[in-house]
Amino acid sequence: MHKSLTRFTRHRWYRFFLPSVVFVLMLYCSWVYCHLFCIVELHNHLGLNVTPWVLMGIHLLVQVLVWYILVQIIAVGPGRQPKVLPFRIYPDTYGSDSATSKEELEVHSIIPPDVYQCDIQGYPIWCSTCQSLKIDRAHHSAPLGYCVPRFDHYCVWVGTAIGRKNYRLFIQYLFYFVIYAGLIAISIGVFARRIINYRNNNGLGPNVNIFVVLGMTGLGFCFVALLFMSFTFYMVTNRTSIETIMNRGKPTRRTCYCIYNLVDGYRYVLDCNAEEHNKVWANESIWENITGFIGPRVWMWFIPFGSNIPPFKQPSNEANYDMVVGPYLEKMSKKYKQSLMDRIQEGNYLTRLRAYGDNFR
Repeated sequence: MHKSLTRFTRHRWYRFFLPSVVFVLMLYCSWVYCHLFCIVELHNHLGLNVTPWVLMGIHLLVQVLVWYILVQIIAVGPGRQPKVLPFRIYPDTYGSDSATSKEELEVHSIIPPDVYQCDIQGYPIWCSTCQSLKIDRAHHSAPLGYCVPRFDHYCVWVGTAIGRKNYRLFIQYLFYFVIYAGLIAISIGVFARRIINYRNNNGLGPNVNIFVVLGMTGLGFCFVALLFMSFTFYMVTNRTSIETIMNRGKPTRRTCYCIYNLVDGYRYVLDCNAEEHNKVWANESIWENITGFIGPRVWMWFIPFGSNIPPFKQPSNEANYDMVVGPYLEKMSKKYKQSLMDRIQEGNYLTRLRAYGDNFR
């Protein structure tokens, strides 16, 4: 059943079905709001001359902005994880320990970073589909067919995955959609009694379309506002929605990390439970957590244009992990990293190993 559903969701028509439904509903709301509400009711029936045109202007501006952001979310995409070669845990089997140049080894393996997610034996996580190591917080997206850095979720309402690259655009989409739905619902609610009284006094039946739109946008406002608050909380605590769901759904789930100890040159494998995993990436500064998701330039939080992740071309023949992953590098919080080092001192770890690549540091 799961495999059938996965194959189903890979079809392009499925990906854009719900976004198309939302688009059509927004067109309907726009017709009802601009024509039936602003022109017919406010202007023709209630005799208002300025308010209808101001409301229509703001409404159309915000609606076009929401559509523009949606197009950008899809066009920019969630980001694609660079291909990461196997870590140099053992001497490279393609060459020899007596290789005459450093480049001979760089082609087939890279020096492991200070800390990385691993299995209980210390081996990094491998994606068999992408034929690449998974960087921290990356997940493979079946509908897209590749690993997404800092994968958050696949959003059926926009037709693509939300990841590191289009996360800010997604937050802006939620923000401006709340304004869009709120403007319609609140303005109709303010004039609802006057409209009803006018129509009753003049023998006119109720304008059903207006109140259908009031109900739709009211529900949409509540739903999207809750989503916006949830994702704001995730940013403040430096979590993704998939991490939250996995940790909440499997409280006994344990995640392992392999960390390099400069003192003795060993790498230690330590595990953490779901509750501890919520603290792995959280910095002590809320500002650092938020800017890690949507960038440090505050004015760009409200200007929906492009991504806060700079263009990145993966360097070839590079053995340094930080250079390989570029702007998609994830940094464990200093506080949690220190707690792992404290556990090593206490002897509270699963196993330890030496990585051949650490000799090239």
